[in-house]
Amino acid sequence: MRIFLRAVEETIQQATPEAPTQARVAAVSFIQRFGSSLNQHLHFHSVAADGLFGPADDEEESEFYQAGELTSELLDRLTETLRRKILRYLVNHGLIDEIDAQEMLTWQHHGGFSVDASVCIPEWDRLGLEALIRYCARHPFAESRLTYIESDRVVYRLKSGNTDGQTHLILSPIEFIQRLAQLIPPPRVHRNVYYGAIAPNCRLRPYVIKQAGPAALTELTLKQAKEKMGLAQTQQLPTDISLQPEKQTAERKRKASRAWAMLLARIYEVLPLICNNCKQPMKIVAFVTHPQTIKTILNAIGEDPQLPSLAKPRAPPEEMDCTYPDTEPEYDYNQVPATW
Repeated sequence: MRIFLRAVEETIQQATPEAPTQARVAAVSFIQRFGSSLNQHLHFHSVAADGLFGPADDEEESEFYQAGELTSELLDRLTETLRRKILRYLVNHGLIDEIDAQEMLTWQHHGGFSVDASVCIPEWDRLGLEALIRYCARHPFAESRLTYIESDRVVYRLKSGNTDGQTHLILSPIEFIQRLAQLIPPPRVHRNVYYGAIAPNCRLRPYVIKQAGPAALTELTLKQAKEKMGLAQTQQLPTDISLQPEKQTAERKRKASRAWAMLLARIYEVLPLICNNCKQPMKIVAFVTHPQTIKTILNAIGEDPQLPSLAKPRAPPEEMDCTYPDTEPEYDYNQVPATW
């Protein structure tokens, strides 16, 4: 990942000759440990700005330098740099032989390495940027594709079929938990890495962050509009000029997090905020925090005031009773039942 980010920064620096030497690119990488079929697949997604951030004249602000066109020559040079440096890294760490690396350098079409720069999200498309970040930071599996068969089979529908035509994974509960446990990241290892101008120790980081967001975007649009009209930055724009971008995207209403009561109702099929006696919704009257008062109330309603002791941890069962009848019913896995 460091090799990739450094090579990308060097390429953007070559495409931005007007930027100062201390200007840095801003990038964030998301480390993923999973594939689309609940399998282990270590890779990363990186999002980088198509330009450089450098110190402004007053040294209390940062200035963004837009990169020029990323020509095919620059991309070919970037691809060749990545191939050479990554193969050298693999040889130095004993992962491949040097003879194999030399042979791979002679392969045509960059030997399996490719870089594409045809997709770019404009600065005004905040929803497009959010969709990209959501994809990069997605979860290991989608709950909407998870179903059950007779409560002893977990069915996970694959997003796209495998090469052998498989479209669903049919697992036992223990096998499903085992697959999920393998995808848990190791302790004290970051899953998001910030690079360049937004790195934790970079002195440009607070100024770059201050320029982010819709408010900074409006100021940038105002500045560009004045430059196009030949006005000084201290002058006001005419009142009939609209600063709205050419393509406007409707704001998407965010879904609030589900209330804990609804989550409990979904799991245990009982509404915890409904009174068992009168069947009416309960309301909070007061919070009791004094320990002696709590014990008195618990004794009055017939509950044990002592905290229950924690059970000792145990390992999962090594074997499951997988006794099934001689003839299993035929399931049509293309017609997967809906989630409970």
